[in-house]
Amino acid sequence: MTQLDSIQEVNVNCSWCLSTLAMFAPFLGQCLRRPWKNLSITNSYLAESDLTHLSQRPNISQIKDLDLSGVWLVNFNPEFLQVLLEKVAATLQELYLDQCRNRDSQFEAILPALSRCSHLKSFNLKLCLKRKTLANFLTCILRWVEQRKSSVHLCCKKLKIVSMPMDSIVKVLSMVQLDCIQEQMSNLQRVHLFDIHMSAYKKQEQHHIVQITSQFLKLSCLQDPHLASPFFLEGCLDQMLRCLKSPLDNLSISKCWLTESDLTHLSQSPDISQLKSLDLSGVTMTDFRPELLPVLLEKLAATLQELDLDVCGITDSQLEAFLPALSRCSQLSSFSLCGNLLSTAVMEKLLRHTAALPCVRQEWYPAPQESYRPRGVLPEARLAQLRAQLLEILRDLGHPRNIWISLSPCPRCGEDVCHHMKLIMYSCPAPA
Repeated sequence: MTQLDSIQEVNVNCSWCLSTLAMFAPFLGQCLRRPWKNLSITNSYLAESDLTHLSQRPNISQIKDLDLSGVWLVNFNPEFLQVLLEKVAATLQELYLDQCRNRDSQFEAILPALSRCSHLKSFNLKLCLKRKTLANFLTCILRWVEQRKSSVHLCCKKLKIVSMPMDSIVKVLSMVQLDCIQEQMSNLQRVHLFDIHMSAYKKQEQHHIVQITSQFLKLSCLQDPHLASPFFLEGCLDQMLRCLKSPLDNLSISKCWLTESDLTHLSQSPDISQLKSLDLSGVTMTDFRPELLPVLLEKLAATLQELDLDVCGITDSQLEAFLPALSRCSQLSSFSLCGNLLSTAVMEKLLRHTAALPCVRQEWYPAPQESYRPRGVLPEARLAQLRAQLLEILRDLGHPRNIWISLSPCPRCGEDVCHHMKLIMYSCPAPA
């Protein structure tokens, strides 16, 4: 094995069974004589004894980069990792422990050894923030990084934030080197933000809003943002739009309040000129001026393929106002209006306008409000009558179409949009 004596960098990326790698690790340590500068063992199963063997090898004493990403450490005694870090403390510069499934207690136990890594410049891990308060380990590691912010970078390849207060989100984002988050920064094309609420201290939160929206400046390849319940956007959508650096393919802003000025800013943004999909479901527009939606649709007419306006509180007058603009969306293939209170007369106008669209394949509409009884019940007999009315309209238009009708609320689950929809299908009769 003398040909291996000059190796200074070892990379192992595999999914061997534990017993195989447990046999391999001490053998590798014996056959490689020269000190290692970099060691990468990723996406593997290791035994505690493997870490012991590594810690005992003299050729790891000069390691600068240690990558254990994806190594399952969930049941490890943290003492073994602590001993390994103590051994490389004098030279270690980069440490990767992301996707290791460590528990808080394991991370907390290695902090003293981590603190003695005097040359450490970069610490990489996966953050998943699910609780209302920061976990003990995360609190400790953020404090540890803050004390060394001039020399240490906390890096993260994947960041997931679920139901966290705004101040905690801002605290984490300010500590983490965002350019290292592969799934959210740099070359990222899609971002999902869910259920971000504001506290009662709105003036204090305005600073946080700027901090969050300004992060979009770093997303130079962003094409597909999905923002569900982003309550920080009300009246502030222009701040986010100004931070976009390239045209969007898809945009989803749902289940939140927006102002008329937000919709105006959206229509004026140059970055929506190539939009293929627009989802504004759950954005209440009942009190919006009818001319706002037509302006937006005119801007998107050449490229828009999917439009979702479910549960927007759209009225008859608003729908009638944007029907001409809708009929010019020549690429539109999917259109949903479920959960809005519309009349039968306006529904007929809608069907006649969309009949002229050559690409429409999927249509979801609400049952007209006249169909319901006072308590919101739609009897089977009335539903059958509605079906006959709509079929007559489709027959008159003469084009084969599949239309789904949604009841609101759903008689089964009570949701605003019923997912147990009624299909109305019209096929043109075969020529004689």
